[in-house]
Amino acid sequence: MTEQSTTANDMARVLQDKLIGKFRASVVDNNDPDNLGRLRLKVPTVYKQETSDWIQGAFPLGGNAKEALMMIPANGSHVLVEFIEGALNSPIWTATYFPQRTTPVKPHETFDGDQGGLHLLRTRKGIVVRLEDDGEDKQVIAVTHPGGGELRIDTDGLITIKDQGKAQVTLDPDTKVVSIKGHADGELKIEKTATTLSHGSTKIELSAAGVTVTGTKVALDGDSVTLGKGAASPVLDAQAFAGLFDAHVNPPNAISPTPLGPLLAAMSLKKVKGA
Repeated sequence: MTEQSTTANDMARVLQDKLIGKFRASVVDNNDPDNLGRLRLKVPTVYKQETSDWIQGAFPLGGNAKEALMMIPANGSHVLVEFIEGALNSPIWTATYFPQRTTPVKPHETFDGDQGGLHLLRTRKGIVVRLEDDGEDKQVIAVTHPGGGELRIDTDGLITIKDQGKAQVTLDPDTKVVSIKGHADGELKIEKTATTLSHGSTKIELSAAGVTVTGTKVALDGDSVTLGKGAASPVLDAQAFAGLFDAHVNPPNAISPTPLGPLLAAMSLKKVKGA
């Protein structure tokens, strides 16, 4: 027997009792009491009908006490199990898979670019995280909730937040505009040169030039109205004016009338002054 054949025979004897390769399994219990991502599994070709003890998992990030990326499959999910160095007492679950013709797979949402550019995370309840990386033309991050809410960031840095209705917050670095739209006609728009609050045809605009209020009716409801420093506005006292006007129209002594004060006196009785 040659040295080469002897070596091959020795390797065969070593591997005879090794568990080499991947083994199909299903999740029985994913509620690891130590929160380490371990699973209890059914591995028919290895454990027959017995349920395994807690089997640790292989994750794309971790291995230390400061960082981790753990995604735990639901009970009933199909996973693959391997045995480190082929040892029966060193199992590790390494991935999930979809058995052909047994588990209906919901296709991911429409994506027009290269399929390799879409990275999708979808939970059982319908929360979706989409990372779209279509070459140099389009990069998008989108988080959607089954309730209808959405957060989206695109290539240009445009950030959009929506709820299940029509309300929306938009931050546009291109136009330098921040806008908030309500469920009806209300909108707040912050631009580079002005800030505008509007609802239907009513609008308040603030800019370096001043404040403009537009509406079919503008009401100031308060115990007092204070104008700016140095400003003053005379206010007509209706009762005083009526008395003076009546005295002018119907003097008490038409033959020798007593001199009457000017009508403008009624305007000096009340005044709104600035601070």
